[in-house]
Amino acid sequence: MNYTLFIQASPTPNDMQTAYQFALTLLEQKHHIKCIFFTEDAVYQALEKNSFWTTLAPNVPLWLCSSACEMRGLLKDIPAPFVISGLGELMQAFLISDQIMTFP
Repeated sequence: MNYTLFIQASPTPNDMQTAYQFALTLLEQKHHIKCIFFTEDAVYQALEKNSFWTTLAPNVPLWLCSSACEMRGLLKDIPAPFVISGLGELMQAFLISDQIMTFP
């Protein structure tokens, strides 16, 4: 199955760890993750130094919401493997995914 993960959680370790463990489980079960899209305050956790999310790259695209980054002053020097993405790309991912998982 194809999945898209939409993460808007506040940057608390427990919320983000749950989403991360879910992603790992999907990959272990040979599912495909089209992308992980971080929005709202989740962009802070994704960009945290030594973020555990980077262990999923390059197999899983890690997208940061352009609006969320802009509103938080984070558009400068986005580290690889994260890329800035918008709602257009997110909607395309939704269209080709069998399941969309949201982590509020």
